[in-house]
Amino acid sequence: MLLDRLRKDEQFKELLATVKQKETFFYQIQDKIVDIQKTIDRNKNIIKALDSDSEELQQQINDITMSGDVISSVSKIDEFTDSMVINEKKQNAFKFANSKLEKKKEYLLLTDYKKADDDIRLAYSKLYEYGREWIAKNIFSSEIMEDFNIFFSFFCNPYTPFRFKNSEEMKKGFISKINELLVDRIELAPVIELTGYNKLFEIKTSVFNRENKINELKEAL
Repeated sequence: MLLDRLRKDEQFKELLATVKQKETFFYQIQDKIVDIQKTIDRNKNIIKALDSDSEELQQQINDITMSGDVISSVSKIDEFTDSMVINEKKQNAFKFANSKLEKKKEYLLLTDYKKADDDIRLAYSKLYEYGREWIAKNIFSSEIMEDFNIFFSFFCNPYTPFRFKNSEEMKKGFISKINELLVDRIELAPVIELTGYNKLFEIKTSVFNRENKINELKEAL
């Protein structure tokens, strides 16, 4: 099989090794960002839980003030109020932490992650280009060309007068026939080396805006 021969090609193996190296580095950066996002999400859940707890405490205070037995329950109101103040301080702390984490995440996305993504895309592109050129040179082996030439001879049929004016028309007609035969049969074949990488984050910022944003984030971190 042609692909088996390509896999044994030294240049292809070198390019594939580069892809794997770039892929490893890319995933290291991406895993860092995933961990940051997990921490952000966890903090958001804690903030939400604290907010819910404060709402319940406020409701209990409201119930006491509406009951008419406020004097005997002052200590309880103070206790609930203190808990709400503590909750608010905790919420502010987690919000501040998340603000920093969001900036850190964005900074990584715009710098290390962007570079790692560019590098791996370039490595894959070089691998594809080399494979394309190698196959273009090797696909038409002598056996295949012999079959093509025999097909060409039958296709031209010299016993059908005036079908083609010259050899150029013969070849054009033959190529057209090949296209007709191939168009419904050609499909992308999965190749384990070319499955690509799992990119979880998109960067939707222009080059100019990205540089400005990076400088802004540097100052904030």
